Amino acid sequence: MTRPASRSAVVLGALTALFGCRVAGQALVAFLGVTWLPPMDVWFSGLLPYRLLLPLQIVILFVQIVIDRDLWRGQGSSRVPGRAPAGGSSGSRTPMRCRWSSAT
Repeated sequence: MTRPASRSAVVLGALTALFGCRVAGQALVAFLGVTWLPPMDVWFSGLLPYRLLLPLQIVILFVQIVIDRDLWRGQGSSRVPGRAPAGGSSGSRTPMRCRWSSAT
């Protein structure tokens, strides 16, 4: 018998799915030129060239999926709320500070 997934697992899974839709939408606009989505300049900040941004977003999405799976199953190192690998947030904090400082 399996236990039901926690509320955190469901919310995190939904947020991962939304991010995946954003990445897919961005790729559709960039490569297929779909017109029913906003143009690329709305999606793209210009901080990284898109040829680098897309693979990085795919890696982030893969890591999110692994964490979601672990949380859903109640296994792995990501199952303990409030515990993150040392320095885990510094990978996103530094680029965001650079982006914020260049925008002001």
